[in-house]
Amino acid sequence: MNHVRRSLLCLLSGVLLSVAPVWAAEKAASDKKEPAAKSAKSADKKKASKKQDGKVLFSFELDTDGWRIPDWAFEKSDNASVEVAVGGEFASDGKKALKMATKFPPKMWSGAYVEIEQDSSSYMDFSPFPYLMADVYVPAEAPKRMKAEIILTVGDNWAWTEMRQPVELVPGAWTTIQANVAPDSTGWKARLTPELISDVRKLGVRVSVNGPSYEGPVFIDNVRLENAPLKPAK
Repeated sequence: MNHVRRSLLCLLSGVLLSVAPVWAAEKAASDKKEPAAKSAKSADKKKASKKQDGKVLFSFELDTDGWRIPDWAFEKSDNASVEVAVGGEFASDGKKALKMATKFPPKMWSGAYVEIEQDSSSYMDFSPFPYLMADVYVPAEAPKRMKAEIILTVGDNWAWTEMRQPVELVPGAWTTIQANVAPDSTGWKARLTPELISDVRKLGVRVSVNGPSYEGPVFIDNVRLENAPLKPAK
């Protein structure tokens, strides 16, 4: 009887010893795969997050991207727009920017306006992002007190709405114009409903000055949507 028991114990020990290396190898392989899978998922999340941080709408690296001075602007006595092209003298991102030639008369308010009008198949939807931004540059010889603002044309009625507070430009430096485009934002002269902010027909930028004259270029670049506001200057 003792002999039989010893034989069974030896047999069981042999089975366990033969299985143990296989189980250990399988566990080690599984442990290696799991961190790799987690790492891949983490990388995918980072990529997705990065894509959602912002969206560049117009960079003007190749051409004017369809931006133009509307015909009606030339009929206005206070118009300062002359023509638009792409220029490589200044750029806030990349190598080129939209260059608008301007001529501001003295002793009066005047504005230089340029816009992009979308066709019915590509109306713009800003609703995924709360902030719309554009960089504007005026040369060092431009007068002080020049201002810039973003203007939208939205909805079936093609409603024109301006920012309540234009941003003062710094001659010789890039200035970022920031507009809150979240639904019901108070930063606009007309109320932006969720329906309107997802149905943007035109996007424009106007540079204006009241009094001083200036004849020269204005540069616009890196028109974009952002998830976060500008960080305050230190």
